[in-house]
Amino acid sequence: MKAIVINDFVKDLDEITVAEVERPVPKSNEVLVQVKAAGVNYVDTLYACA
Repeated sequence: MKAIVINDFVKDLDEITVAEVERPVPKSNEVLVQVKAAGVNYVDTLYACA
């Protein structure tokens, strides 16, 4: 599945990449939710560039 992976703070938003990661396997007391879209606000990008 595709995921945006941020391992550390970045200086520029171009450093944020989309990566292919393994689909998580939920435990017996968890559920896996399929997300079709997620909103990202300007403030969210500031957290990545802290």
